[in-house]
Amino acid sequence: MATVKYHMMPTLKQWRADSSVTLAIRNKDSVLCRIDALLNEFYSPGPLFVGHVITCDLYFTLDYWLKSYRTNATMNAHRAPAIQALYVYVVGRLCQIFECTFNSLPRELELMFGREMSTTGIFVDLIKQRAKYRSKAELKKYKIWFRGGLAWQVPWWKNSCLSVRRLVPAESSKSHNPRAFAKNPAKGALPQDDYGCFVLTMGRDLYMSRHEPGTDGLNNGLFHSCYTAGDAVMAAGSMHISGGNILRVRSDSGHYRPIDNNMVALLQSLQMFRVPLDNIMVEDFQGLKAVSAPLFLAKAGNWELLAERRDGNLKDNQRTHLAKPQLIPKVYARL
Repeated sequence: MATVKYHMMPTLKQWRADSSVTLAIRNKDSVLCRIDALLNEFYSPGPLFVGHVITCDLYFTLDYWLKSYRTNATMNAHRAPAIQALYVYVVGRLCQIFECTFNSLPRELELMFGREMSTTGIFVDLIKQRAKYRSKAELKKYKIWFRGGLAWQVPWWKNSCLSVRRLVPAESSKSHNPRAFAKNPAKGALPQDDYGCFVLTMGRDLYMSRHEPGTDGLNNGLFHSCYTAGDAVMAAGSMHISGGNILRVRSDSGHYRPIDNNMVALLQSLQMFRVPLDNIMVEDFQGLKAVSAPLFLAKAGNWELLAERRDGNLKDNQRTHLAKPQLIPKVYARL
């Protein structure tokens, strides 16, 4: 394949030609198809700044392909030069949008679409010492995989079936633990029967497992922070999955207290995995409101709102840093 280089966002026709591989079936690669869809959308008429949102989505999608193609049989390695060339262009474009350097771009995207631990998370993990952070080896058991628009998982609840090669349609009921959920006494609060706690990493890897409240000082609790050792996540909360179908998602993580930007990032990630959004409901932190995923994405994915919430996210981070261990005796002296 000839060297590919982009000086502007390629049209879908140009992109498909550049990333074409003889005898390779394009439709088998869901991530590649999502790149196609985003480029098609980029040149479609739309509101001002919608291209910025698409470019951010492209960055995470291209990044996911590049980190996965060596181990994913559906991704043809011969497409890598075109993917890499588009990734380089997108990175440069985002540096212009965020007015930042190449090295600081990941941080800008983390502020826009990620979420650091809240003061509650800092208190529980570092002061009360309840959290047990999972190792990378453990994480493999709890990753959610996607195929055919459905979610799949290792049957980790069966001790004899921990091979990552034997996947079954995901069931959030297997991860449900009533003791890990804070009951909302408000009238009209939606139930959370069979919901499982999940985390979406900044690299768009989704994990779900059974959470445990833990005991002070014993580091035996399992929380949303345990998948990334307390680092920032793209989204966190709980979701209802039945027979591999994702039905409901809720932003109810006390450790991260997600904002709408995080749920936007979650839905964009599900689109990349070809998960249909039409049958998914998005619930708020308290479970008092629920809207369809397409409607939520259309309203909350507005660039101006994303940027505005990004500024609030930065302020939350500043407050959280004041609660780090070296200042805890002063901050929590009254607790």
